[in-house]
Formats: sequence, C-alpha cells, structure tokens
Amino acid sequence: MKRNEQAWRSFLLTLDDDVFFNVIRNYLGPVQTPYNKHQLLERLIQYLQREEIRKSIIARVSGEDLELLSAIDLLETSEPQAIIAFFDGRGTPAELYAGLLNLMDRLLIYRDETSDIIRINPLLLEDLRNIGMGADLLFPSEEVDAVRMSLPWFNDMSAMGAISIL
Repeated sequence: MKRNEQAWRSFLLTLDDDVFFNVIRNYLGPVQTPYNKHQLLERLIQYLQREEIRKSIIARVSGEDLELLSAIDLLETSEPQAIIAFFDGRGTPAELYAGLLNLMDRLLIYRDETSDIIRINPLLLEDLRNIGMGADLLFPSEEVDAVRMSLPWFNDMSAMGAISIL
C-alpha cells in the first residue's frame, strides 16, 4: 500500500503544471503565490484523507464507475484497450474510454509511473472495496438449487441384471 501511495504522489508531481494546478484548484480552491508544489500535494492528500471528503467522493461513484474500477483492480494492465476489451459488447469503446478519463479526472485512478499500470487511488481503495468494488461485482455468483440426478448407468436393466446374479 505504501508503494502505491508513493506512486500516486509521483504521478501527481509529474503532471503538467497546468493540469496539476487545475487539480489543486478543483479540490483546494485558488492557489496562492508563492507556492511549493510538494506542500500543495501534501495539502491535497490531507484533504482527500478526511473522512467526510472520502464519503462525498465515494457517494458520487456510479455502478458503471464501480464496474470499471473493479476491472482496473482485477486486470492490472497498462492498456486502456485491455479494459475496454474486457467489457466487449457492454457499451461502445468511446463510452468506456470516456469513463476511464472521467475516473482519472476525479482522481479515482492514475497511471503508475514506474510500471505504467493503471491503478486505483490508494487513498480511496478500501472505501471502494467497502461499497462493492471487486471481482464479485464482475463475476457474480448465484445460489443454485441442488439437483437430484440418478446415476446414468444405473437403470431398470442394470438393476434386473444385478438381482439375477444374486
């Protein structure tokens, strides 16, 4: 988990300055000068660690978001195409790609700079798992009634044969 937090920090620090400051302004409001990028990042992390903020972010996660997040967590891939292919037939590739971009804009996912894998924001991972993110969402199990089956080789003829031997 610590490694993923470092990777997430690294991702944010390597963003283009315009994108980084848009993220900061979106979550923390106007940036006062002079500024220190590392201090702004720490303020953002402290903000996102607040329980009421995490609850607010999680409350805005839709069912479709949760399915995409589950696939990202399960597949551990660097290719958006692999995630899109996973959902083959369930929405257009453009819609799925837009969903991935939206998750990245909302800081729910990021691209790990060291491995290039798309990952879940480690600050929100447990909260997302608590609301149902995971393989169970993608591959739901159903309770099946036990079916009584007769032995295919044991029929009237085999029963009569067994009795005749005795």
